[in-house]
Amino acid sequence: MSSETASFMRWHKESRTNDGNLRHPADSPAWKTFDFIHKEFASDPRNVRLGLAADGFNPFRSMNNSHSTWPVVLVPYNLPPWLYMKQPYMFLSLLIPGPSSPGNDIDIYLQPLIEELQSLWNEGIETYDASLKQNFRMKASLLWTISDFPGYAMLSGWSTKGHLACPCHKSTHSQWLKHCHKFCYLGHRRFLHAGHEFRRHKKAFDNNQEFRPSPRPMSGSEVLLELQGKQVQFGKLSNNDPLPHGWKKHSIFFNLPYWKDNVLRHNLDVMHIEKNVCDNILWTILNVSGKSKDSVKSRLDMQMMKIRQGLHPKRHVSGKLKNKNISGLKSHDSHILMQQLLPLAIRRLLPRAISKPVMQLCSFFKKLCTKIGGLVQARWMYPIERFLSTLKSYVGNKAHPEGSIANGYLAVECLTFCSRYLHGVETRFNRPSRNYDRFFSENETQEEVPTIFPKIGRSFGHEEVVSLGNDVLDKAHHYVLTNCSDVDPFIEQHLTLLKSQYPRKSPHAIQVLHNSTFQSWFAHQIYEGSLNISQQKLKLLKRLARLPNNVAKKFHGFVINGLRFHTSELERKRKTQNSGVMITASTQSYASARDRNPVYSEISYYGVIQEMLELDYNYGNKVVLFKCDWVSDGRGLKHDDLGFTLVNFSQRLSDKEPFIMASQAQQVFYVRDPIDTDWQVVIKTIPRDLYDMGEEEDVDVDTFVQTDGDMLSSHIPNDDDVDWTRTDRNEDLVDAPAEIFVPEWRGISDTEQEEDNDEENSG
Repeated sequence: MSSETASFMRWHKESRTNDGNLRHPADSPAWKTFDFIHKEFASDPRNVRLGLAADGFNPFRSMNNSHSTWPVVLVPYNLPPWLYMKQPYMFLSLLIPGPSSPGNDIDIYLQPLIEELQSLWNEGIETYDASLKQNFRMKASLLWTISDFPGYAMLSGWSTKGHLACPCHKSTHSQWLKHCHKFCYLGHRRFLHAGHEFRRHKKAFDNNQEFRPSPRPMSGSEVLLELQGKQVQFGKLSNNDPLPHGWKKHSIFFNLPYWKDNVLRHNLDVMHIEKNVCDNILWTILNVSGKSKDSVKSRLDMQMMKIRQGLHPKRHVSGKLKNKNISGLKSHDSHILMQQLLPLAIRRLLPRAISKPVMQLCSFFKKLCTKIGGLVQARWMYPIERFLSTLKSYVGNKAHPEGSIANGYLAVECLTFCSRYLHGVETRFNRPSRNYDRFFSENETQEEVPTIFPKIGRSFGHEEVVSLGNDVLDKAHHYVLTNCSDVDPFIEQHLTLLKSQYPRKSPHAIQVLHNSTFQSWFAHQIYEGSLNISQQKLKLLKRLARLPNNVAKKFHGFVINGLRFHTSELERKRKTQNSGVMITASTQSYASARDRNPVYSEISYYGVIQEMLELDYNYGNKVVLFKCDWVSDGRGLKHDDLGFTLVNFSQRLSDKEPFIMASQAQQVFYVRDPIDTDWQVVIKTIPRDLYDMGEEEDVDVDTFVQTDGDMLSSHIPNDDDVDWTRTDRNEDLVDAPAEIFVPEWRGISDTEQEEDNDEENSG
């Protein structure tokens, strides 16, 4: 391995911030427990921690051809978060050929891999550490698997069908739905803490309170004990005796000597779960025929269970309900809908008792998928699915798709290996990202970026040369001066001087006088005063003290801080939006011109970029500013009772201070309110490639969807206030043959219910 890669393999031990926040799998209890049990393995940080992901895909572009190829991919978690799920570091360890899924027989294909993992654990392999220039014996361990729910059954050996399908194993609480002809899995409130208010509610759930403790996950040793002496023969024609409970086999992963000690052996993929949840919410809201959970059969089952009387079916008199449909959504479409757009769509569409729980669910998925606190990025299938798409592109011979994939993968691996040792040319390891905003010379580092004229950011697209009027030039120059950290001591000195000269003036009057006289005073101090600063800084301050050239460059696009910004003019004919900005500023507020006790506060301003200007202070010293339309508290900005921030740019602020530094801009998006069309809902975002590695003690997790988590989590109406009747449909809700209904439902006795349960269990 190259020296850089070798040093990265120790990153989790030597460079990771250990402050209790989940930023890397090494911060997880599963990793720490493994280290505690296997101290010898943990003593060398170069020993590799692996994750195994498996999923089937159709290698052909045409979905008409039914074919399922199953790659098994290994991911090394020693690397930093921005590398371990990237394709150059993934290993295609197995390629299980189609045309059908291996199913329960996947253990047969996994045997060579398990044998190699056993060898890497027991003996290790002699390896050269290029960073330390020494040989060492490298060992490896498998921490967990990553798969969707059907894949979990194949890898773990636990059946995901029937009355014990939940990964809770024997503690699964299920009930057979007579009309829907399937099991439903209840008892989710057991996982809430003992004092949670949801446990006490009846009508909002199944008319029962829940006081049972949460099920304890089965340890690996308990699984082995339960399956002790049980043998399973693989193959389609094998005839095996039934195993205890929901087991289908003794998983081959238990052949690894440490597997029984792993705290978290299998991960269910959040990508697939989020898509399924989002699809079912949308189908139910839109009343999609055949897919909505609000169906005739589900209402009959609720009537049989004697819950939610307002949703019990009634005889349909006449007419047809018009159904809507939504289809063709990919996993990432559902990801964006669930976390960004769905809360905005339903905030004023559905009754509060319905919209708030759905918004709470969306907020939960958003927090789960943040780069800090959830660690889903290390355990979901998005990077794996992209890798599968790359493998699909290797298929040239449709008669032998797996052979094409193997040849293509080996060729790319060879090129990847060679590119690690190439210098001075662009490779996949040093290629800048799409929104990379800073290019350094060979002898320059990030720490050497000047603070007065920082050379960060880059423009793209059409450029113009414009002449600036005196008013615009003065406002722009004043903003640059007052937002340069090297000028702050001069600002304090000038304010102190004014206060001593005009002791009777109010703070507001002093501030007005400071704004009008500081530029000339600052220039005089720089050129005539005696300053105890370095010659290099003095030289730059002299450039800054002068007004910039009135001829400036005008851009329509700019990349900075890993974000891509456009002007509103550029977006007039586009469907994309990159012109929204936000800045939080420290502001002094005065009750009147005579107020001597100003209030200092942090105020958020939301804007739309109108112009991008590059001021030229001569000799290559330049500053890029964004000129924006702004709104803020009290004018064009409000917060609704659900915690959303809304803006109205028809009520924008005056243009006295239209500028911000490009480096200060935070990106936001605006979604128009479908009812009050003058107002738009704000959605915040962060750069895709930004990873907070803990330079600061307090980590602020941006959850994008601006809902008050405490308000949502505490919201469940009292039992007597719950109304489950849909107000967006006619009273006769169900369109179905009349013969399946009876005028009066007589109910089911306890004896009959017990008989039905016995019959279901035996079935």
